[in-house]
Amino acid sequence: MSFNVKVQNQHQQAASDKIWLKSLHQNPRREQKARRSSRAGCIDFTVKQRRPWRYPPEFWDRLSRISLTHTALEELDRRNKGHNQPCSLSPPTTPAQSQGLFRFSRGGGPCLCHLRGYQPAQSTDPTMATTRHNKTTILSIRASTFEWHLTKNNIHPVWQSREPDLESIYKALAAPRLSLSLPEFSTESFQTFRKNNQQAINERDIIDDVIPIIVGVRSENWPVARGIIFNDLEALTDGFIPSAKPDYAYGALFGQLITAICIKLGRFIDPELDVPLIVPNFFLEVKGPNGSAAVKTRQARYDGAIGARAMHHLQNYGQEEPIYDGKAYTFSATYQDGQLMLYAHHLTAPTTRGGQPEYHMTQLDAWATTGNIQSFIAGVTAFRNLRDLAKQHRDTFIQDANFRHQLA
Repeated sequence: MSFNVKVQNQHQQAASDKIWLKSLHQNPRREQKARRSSRAGCIDFTVKQRRPWRYPPEFWDRLSRISLTHTALEELDRRNKGHNQPCSLSPPTTPAQSQGLFRFSRGGGPCLCHLRGYQPAQSTDPTMATTRHNKTTILSIRASTFEWHLTKNNIHPVWQSREPDLESIYKALAAPRLSLSLPEFSTESFQTFRKNNQQAINERDIIDDVIPIIVGVRSENWPVARGIIFNDLEALTDGFIPSAKPDYAYGALFGQLITAICIKLGRFIDPELDVPLIVPNFFLEVKGPNGSAAVKTRQARYDGAIGARAMHHLQNYGQEEPIYDGKAYTFSATYQDGQLMLYAHHLTAPTTRGGQPEYHMTQLDAWATTGNIQSFIAGVTAFRNLRDLAKQHRDTFIQDANFRHQLA
């Protein structure tokens, strides 16, 4: 072989290698595999890229409901390129449909901004950051600015809230419960509670192994929703904060309230259409050993405002003038690392013409439930008594609303 032929072959090989190396940089997985082969003494020029699995079109057509996942959006893009192909994954075409999808995404769904036809809602709140790609950010409840956002919308923190009339509430908290008195509640049961709390690694462990001892037998607690996202409620502020998701929410059964009232007040009292629970007015928020105490209190504040609004609308159903009696009919509890805290929530009249009501949160008491059995009994007794008090208020308001509806 002549020198010129050798040089030409070398140039061809170099050009081929350059193209191949460029493809490596565009595919990190292929580059990593090539590096491993080179360390073994050779470079494998026959590396094949593994193609991702794609569901056939028939798979999507058979589904009764399609979640907004990455694979679903890829199928949507594929069908959109066909233009004339029928598609059950059609993107929103009207502002109303866009708002519906936006409401879904507030509960933790994916960003919808790249869907064709999607029109994001607008906000003047400075805490709602908008990127250069016009993707509106939903303010996380874990963000420190969420605290400011609630306050800006008249949902006040404890230190800034007005106190309601607490005399009847404290009287209810102190009532003894036979199931929690000694020796009905044994020392062994308390030791089990304390051990479960000490061994808990995360929030899931607390919810599964510790909280059941506090809330008691489920048959006594019905109806309760656990970890349900409140997707179907009217936004408490401007719609740019995530829907509430209490760890525990106690309310009434759908059948307790006349259907016509449920329909009229649904956006204020019915948190989730698929769950037969309405007018939630007692909440429990839980955090694990490494959880944030600030977020826990913030969640209870958010839950309590939603519950107070629900009770306010139920109390005022059929009334000629809105009632602001300064009393608390909604309550919440938080638990973390043995610390059990109870709160009351209530509304006061708007301070400006046409403004929204003021929401207040008041701490009732706190107990170190893992300290000793007496502290545990005192705290859990107050917790269950407060839950019963919330039910009494709820049932009374439901009966009164039903009665006024029948007279109308």
